[in-house]
Amino acid sequence: MTGGPSEVMEASEYVQELCNGVKASVEGETKQTYDVFVAKEYRSQMMSGTNYFIKVHVGGDEHLHLRVFKTLPCNGEEVSLHGVQESKTLNCPVKASVEGKTNQKYDVFVAKSYKSQVVNGVNYLIKVHVGGDDYIHLCVYKTLPFNGGLVSLNGVQESKTLNSPIDFFKFGPVEKSEELP
Repeated sequence: MTGGPSEVMEASEYVQELCNGVKASVEGETKQTYDVFVAKEYRSQMMSGTNYFIKVHVGGDEHLHLRVFKTLPCNGEEVSLHGVQESKTLNCPVKASVEGKTNQKYDVFVAKSYKSQVVNGVNYLIKVHVGGDDYIHLCVYKTLPFNGGLVSLNGVQESKTLNSPIDFFKFGPVEKSEELP
């Protein structure tokens, strides 16, 4: 889609090649050398070329966020680094809470799609890929900026699939798949 970013996707071999192509620039900007440099997930955005927003594992629990730009074919398809954010983790702000509620540890935890509802803040209903064919649904609440923009987990549904619709559900303990009437 032109203008808007794509959904978060697991990194492909092509995205890893983009990362490899800007690794020297990343090391120059961060003044560090990375033995581990593995693309984990990304979003893309078509503009007058393509922006790639890539989460890269660099060892231990550390990750970088890269913004890589590739020009259009008519401009030579040049790839360049347009930004680096350091000291990131793979975890999203609610991953630890989800793992606590479900009594599971997730090596894969990638948001695939979501719905939002504006209330006195924003409720996000999020479909998360947790490995294999397994998905969970989360209800996450974010307060308004003047209230600190705090994020909290309000509910989890397990035993979902890629095709399970994202619908509002009861908050509280882990829901196995109980929908609101």
